Amino acid sequence: MKIADIFTRRHAIFLLLILLFTGFSAGCLGQDPMEARVDSLVRELGNEDGDARLVAVYALIDIGEPAVPSLIKALGDRDANVRELSAFAIGRIGDQKAVEALSEALSDPEPEVRRSSAHALGRIGDKSAVEALSKALSDPEPEVRGSSARALGILEAPEATGLLIPLLQYEDDEVVLQEVVVALRRLKGPGAASALLEVLDHENEDVRREVVISLGELGDPVASEALLELFDEEELGYTAASAFGNLRSNQTVEKLTGLLDSRDPIIRANAVKALGNTEDPAVIPPLIEMLEDPALEVRKEAAHMLGTFGYLEAPGAEKAVTPLIRALEDRDEDVRISVIYSLGSFGDEEAVLPLISLLGHKDAAVRKAAAYALGRIGDPRAVEALTERVETEENWLERRIMAETLIEIGGTEAVEPLIMLLEDKDYRIRQSAAMGLGKLRATEAVDALLEALETERERVVRQAEVSALGEIGDKRAAETLRQLSTDRNEYRHVREAAGEALGKLEAKGEANASLPPLE
Repeated sequence: MKIADIFTRRHAIFLLLILLFTGFSAGCLGQDPMEARVDSLVRELGNEDGDARLVAVYALIDIGEPAVPSLIKALGDRDANVRELSAFAIGRIGDQKAVEALSEALSDPEPEVRRSSAHALGRIGDKSAVEALSKALSDPEPEVRGSSARALGILEAPEATGLLIPLLQYEDDEVVLQEVVVALRRLKGPGAASALLEVLDHENEDVRREVVISLGELGDPVASEALLELFDEEELGYTAASAFGNLRSNQTVEKLTGLLDSRDPIIRANAVKALGNTEDPAVIPPLIEMLEDPALEVRKEAAHMLGTFGYLEAPGAEKAVTPLIRALEDRDEDVRISVIYSLGSFGDEEAVLPLISLLGHKDAAVRKAAAYALGRIGDPRAVEALTERVETEENWLERRIMAETLIEIGGTEAVEPLIMLLEDKDYRIRQSAAMGLGKLRATEAVDALLEALETERERVVRQAEVSALGEIGDKRAAETLRQLSTDRNEYRHVREAAGEALGKLEAKGEANASLPPLE
């Protein structure tokens, strides 16, 4: 880049900032300062320097409603950049007064202006723009048609469904077609599902995927057979399984259960996925049976979907706990990990001891999953094993996971191990320990935290320790916090944290009332 170009760019931005923050020219001309500032910024939308245009448009957006009249006027500017960016800014501001002008701008000679106007109309959300946007669906430029279709979907006007459905048959641009499909999904109008089925065999996989997702969200049982036929496809079948579970027809569970006997493992796995998505407790028994399927992808999916019923606390979900514990012996590691995470969702104490035994597993992913599950269950019996792992494990990230699981379990049993970790060799573990003690509001940790502050050198750890003292709210920390908050040799973030912590103590009325106020 030439020095002259650099100078021009810097000069443009510098001048723009002057116009924005001082309104100097307005004062000279006797014009209203805000009006003058807006006019200056609008002119900058045509600046040859892209950075200057960017600063101007976001400055106008920041000004908001007072800038709209000038921006509407700028939609008729002779410079296409000004018109395009004006439409963009109006859309971000979201002022309905501009709907008529933006609708007229859909006939602008420049496609970028038409696209930006359609997008703005969608953001504003005024249904009076439907007629203009419907005409733009036949625009010669794909980007304009796509933006118009998206805007119609956002507006959710009932008549938009009838306008968009015909495009499924004659739109030849695949990106625009995807926008049409997504818009129909938003609108959820009558006849949309049947119309989407007509393009389910489109040659473009992205289009097909959007159609499948839309069919699921529309929830029309008319799509059930077509979605079932996709279950044998390795990639799209999984999406179809997710969609099918949303149909909620009377025959959904019956049809899916029948597919569990398929000879194709992909079909069986997708049937398991769809059964889980129904969230019907009646599917729990067949899912339990699929934990012993010969195909690992089926067993893994069954374990995963059973876990969803644990999260939902569905009636009868507890029946899956014992079978899942047995599945911890599965020969495939991925299946075992899926089983472990699902066991965590049930919060059943029966799983605690088997999961504790996995904290010493040779595979790090298994250990991590077991720690997560134990944290979810929250049984204090896991504290000792987790503490031992933190002490012996070399990998800092895994040790941190174990420490955070201790915090998740909480209770008095976790406090002493966390106090011990304030002296850990890794500062990240010390930081987690301090944060955990604050989260647990462990008053028995106050002396240890104060002592740690005397020797700790890492800023993030000191900050965590100070914040923890504020969360605990014990008056024993008041004097130390006061000293730290005014110590100019202390890290700035630590001083600020100390001030905030002391404020919490004083707000609770636990700090010494005789202490002088902070200066």
